[in-house]
Amino acid sequence: MVEGEGVTERIKLFFFSYPHSSAKQCCEMLGLNYKKYGSFCRKVKSQTKKLLEGNVQGRLHVPLRHREELRLGLVGDVVDSVEFEALKRRPGKSDPKPFDEWYVAPNRNRMMLLRNDYLTIRVFPRSGTCRILLAKPMPHDWVKVAVQNALFKAGVDLKDCEKISQTIEADTRHRIFKVGPVTPFKVDHYKPSLGLTVLADGSHPEHIETLEDWPPWVKAFITAVDALRTDLPRDMNKVASSFAESMEQHLKIIEESLKLIETFRKESDARSQAVVEAMNRVAEELSAMSKLLVTLLRRQRRRSKAKPKPKKKSRWQKFKERFR
Repeated sequence: MVEGEGVTERIKLFFFSYPHSSAKQCCEMLGLNYKKYGSFCRKVKSQTKKLLEGNVQGRLHVPLRHREELRLGLVGDVVDSVEFEALKRRPGKSDPKPFDEWYVAPNRNRMMLLRNDYLTIRVFPRSGTCRILLAKPMPHDWVKVAVQNALFKAGVDLKDCEKISQTIEADTRHRIFKVGPVTPFKVDHYKPSLGLTVLADGSHPEHIETLEDWPPWVKAFITAVDALRTDLPRDMNKVASSFAESMEQHLKIIEESLKLIETFRKESDARSQAVVEAMNRVAEELSAMSKLLVTLLRRQRRRSKAKPKPKKKSRWQKFKERFR
């Protein structure tokens, strides 16, 4: 038993989705140690194979085969380059097909193919449509590199290969369920809303097939989100620039206000200094006047308290008083 945060469920889900993958590929995709989990992955793969083949009674049927298809739009010059390279190899139906090289398929539509260990690329010459089938689950960055290498082998410029690989979109996911003998039918009622088509066309007499496409509204929604992502930084830059301009204006006003305040402060300091000096002079004059008044008051008090001196008598008065 494998212990961990859902490791067992992750391994089972991987082999339910990709039953033909090896234990080593499972460990690589899930980031597990192959020496530790390799034997357990092989055990889970064996159990999953029994479930998929319907050998276990009383179990629900799960997808027998999982195939994810990617879509790519190619311009005329790129299609011409691929066609020029593929026309060099035109095998028949019974001839061995080239590996990791472009060739023309021996069918009516004369599509160009390239098949290797990672993917299969089909290019239709009339429409310029490119379909990509993955040979095993891979990260999206690996898919881009594999597509770039395939287009580079057709003589496409490396920069154009990088630009084209950025436009890869998921197109269809194909699943097949084994249910026993079934009459051919097709249900596409949910295709406009959910992108789901359920059918049995006779190619697999005991299976039901499901085609999972992107609903029509998803692409418009993704385009709107991308436009919002591109417009939002632009609007934010406008807001930031206008905010910076308004801040510069406010800073200029604040600077001018500070200059006026400094000038007013200097003028008020000079005025207050003049007022202080005038008050000091007035205080000195009042002090001198108060001293003078005190002196005068003292003299007046002394004069009021002093007795009047008698008048000196003349000699004639003294002579009269003597002979009276």
